[in-house]
Amino acid sequence: MKMRYAVIGLIVGLLLVGIYKTEPTIHPLTILGGVLILLVLVVFVARIVKNNTSSHASEQQFTPEQIVFMQGLVKEKLQSIEESKQTIIDKGAQEGKAIATETVLRHLEASKAAHQGADREAYTAAADKLVREFREKYPDTIPVDEAYRLMKESE
Repeated sequence: MKMRYAVIGLIVGLLLVGIYKTEPTIHPLTILGGVLILLVLVVFVARIVKNNTSSHASEQQFTPEQIVFMQGLVKEKLQSIEESKQTIIDKGAQEGKAIATETVLRHLEASKAAHQGADREAYTAAADKLVREFREKYPDTIPVDEAYRLMKESE
């Protein structure tokens, strides 16, 4: 049963990456597709490891070597996803692609409404200041490479 879900996850992940990989900016579904592929990879590796062990224990334990191997696979896949994102951003920058300022700020405006912290007024004031400064610097649009750089800095 788990293998069926893994295969479905792989197909969906490949479809998402295939559909959205040509967009000028990283579409969230492209990242979701990459994550699904990564998870399926872990499931397949775990299944292979489980099938190749001679132990009949009810709960399978991974050896340190197997864990290191899977961590390496995950790291390689994450690096590959990052390189793909950067390639798309670079292509978009070369083509002069930009993102509407309002699209970028939509998430900040939503965070103001959703903020439940202790000092809501201070948070809202700081967010409003950030919005004003952003709009002054990027009145209509922001180049995709600049937006990506800002996103990476804020992570």
